[in-house]
Parts: sequence; C-alpha cells; structure tokens
Amino acid sequence: MPIHTDLEGVITHLKTNLASADTILLGLSNSQFNWSPEPGRWSIAQCIGHLNLINGQDLPRLASVIDTARTQGVKGTGPFHYGWLSRKFIILMELPPTKKFKSPKQFTPPPEAVIDTSLAEYRRISNELLQLAQKARGLDLSKVKTGLAGVPVIKMPLGARFSLLATHDTRHLWQADQVRKDAHFPQ
Repeated sequence: MPIHTDLEGVITHLKTNLASADTILLGLSNSQFNWSPEPGRWSIAQCIGHLNLINGQDLPRLASVIDTARTQGVKGTGPFHYGWLSRKFIILMELPPTKKFKSPKQFTPPPEAVIDTSLAEYRRISNELLQLAQKARGLDLSKVKTGLAGVPVIKMPLGARFSLLATHDTRHLWQADQVRKDAHFPQ
C-alpha cells in the first residue's frame, strides 16, 4: 500500500484491515488461534495481541493531539507530504516484509489469548482509530505532530502516523494469515 497523503486513503486502509481481521479469524477455535508454526514464531493470537497493545496505547495520544490542533486551528488540505524519516518508517512496514523487527518488550503479546476477546478488542480499537481519523479531517496532517507509541520523543506528522498504523496492521494481519495458511495448521 502506498503512503497515504490524505485521510480518505487512511480510512479506506483501516476499514480494509478490519475486514481482513474478520476474514482471517473466521471460524477459528481458540486452539487454532493460539497455534504457532514453530517455537519463536507468533501465533495468530500474538499478531492480533501485538496490534491491540500498540494501537490501544496510541489512542489517547492521537485524541489529545487532534483536540489540541482543532483548538489551535491548525488547518490544511491535502495532499500532504511527509519527511524522509516518516516515509522510511512506513516503507519498512510494507509488504512483502523485507526486514524482521524484534518487538519492544511492552508490545510483546502474551503467549495465549481468547479469540472472541482479542477480536472484540481489535474491532474496538480499530473503530476508535477510524473515528479519530475522521475527526482529523480538515487539519494540516503534515504540521500536526504526534509521538510514536513506545518512543514518544520521536515526533511524526499525524497523517504519517495514521498511515504507519494502517500499514503496520496490514503487515501483522498478513503475518497472521500466513500462520493460517501454514501446511501444518491444525484443522
């Protein structure tokens, strides 16, 4: 997926991710949800849990930044352009994965989870992200800055942050789908 230069692209991408999660998890049992192809590789549960941890932590920060920008009248229309570092973060998350990353400890999901609870949380968080993206309409997405989850000192333009969140979700949903397609996946 390209780096989104407007909110409509982000909103479409977030909606696509929601539909993908529903498709990937459709009909799975808890044991299938928690199955891992081999030691050290994440299960579908861990992929979804990781997204819930990161995205859930970002919600309050994004809401605050959007409210502040609205109050300060930081308005603008796209398309928006982002700097090299923001684009690089997003490109590193694109498919197909070309580089593996070790998840920071605070974003490492538990080894097991309940499918209904995890999916409900993913839907809740994703819908809140969609609402925040819609609330950001009319803001200058290149001037409004927000910190990254886990590394709040690194500031990123709001539009690039939304694009990174959507692309990161796509990467881990793809990873979850690869687990489901594994030849040894329990039936």
